[in-house]
Amino acid sequence: MVTGFVARRVLDPHLVDDLTTEVFLAAIETADRYRARLGGETAWLVGIARNVLAAERRRSARQLDKDRRAGGRRPLAPTTSNV
Repeated sequence: MVTGFVARRVLDPHLVDDLTTEVFLAAIETADRYRARLGGETAWLVGIARNVLAAERRRSARQLDKDRRAGGRRPLAPTTSNV
């Protein structure tokens, strides 16, 4: 269920695996905060998956921004220490 939820939102199958793993690690780490009266296990896992996906989108956007900014720069001139 979690893998399918993530796969419908992410194209890269390797990233799907990584994010699904993150979801279950987060679930294990926060299991003591699960409250059944607030919703079932499925809703809890989907909520965690949504948070993991949102964090990945933010990380990806930051990386894209860095890549764009770095794309217009010239490489440093070689020095004697890196030749």
